[in-house]
Formats: sequence, structure tokens, C-alpha cells
Amino acid sequence: MESRDFSATLSELDHIMSYLRSEMTKSGLVEKFAKQFEVALEEAVVNIINYAYAKPSGIIKLNTKFDSDSGSMEVIIRDKGKPFNPLLHECPNVPPKDLETQKIGGLGIHIIKKMVDSVRYEFVDGTNVLHLTKKINVS
Repeated sequence: MESRDFSATLSELDHIMSYLRSEMTKSGLVEKFAKQFEVALEEAVVNIINYAYAKPSGIIKLNTKFDSDSGSMEVIIRDKGKPFNPLLHECPNVPPKDLETQKIGGLGIHIIKKMVDSVRYEFVDGTNVLHLTKKINVS
């Protein structure tokens, strides 16, 4: 399992996403599904950067794991920010009935859930742990 730590700041976002793209390439993730996974991962990371920590920022720990038996790639995102279980967050109506009255926020969680094959959250020893899994090769 590959592991890297990054500062939870927007200035680190390009480095974080470059690292995750590299790991997806190593896994053999089919390009169409890599793009979907990338969108979900970026949304999760940006949410942590924007909401998890008060100033100054904290650390985002990323673990990547390839499972040849299940044909999947898992990215585990850890942060010690405010506890937040995205799976308990109610997703907005998609598409919205009326853009004028649509509440801002929440769409990112909906996007994450739609773009990955599995999402799991746990809070362990003061740490938010988000597991995102995507099938590597889908015919």
C-alpha cells in the first residue's frame, strides 16, 4: 500500500491530484473510469481542504491500494479535521427542480457517490477515514 502526506491547502491540490493520477496509471485503471475516479477524489480532497481544518491547515494522508483479486483500486483519505461523515449528508435533488431556490452545497458528495463503485467512512482515533473504491477494468 502506497502512502503519502500532503498539506491540506489549495496550493497543494495540483501535487495531490498529480500523485493520484500517477497511482491510477500504475494500477491500470481504464481511462474512462480513471477520469470518473479523479473527479470523485478531487471533490473529496477539496472538501477536506475547505472545511475540515480551522486555520492553519492540517494534513491529508493518502493511501492507495490495488486489489488484483477484486480488480479494483482503493484510495483511503485520512484527516484529523472536524469529524464529518459524508454518507450521512443528504444529497440535493438532482437535477434541481428550480435553480433559483436550489441550496448551495452538497452536490460534491452526490458526485463522489455516483463516480465510484464503493464509498465507506469511519471515524477512528480522532481521524476521518474515507475509503473510495473504483473497479480497475470494466468491460
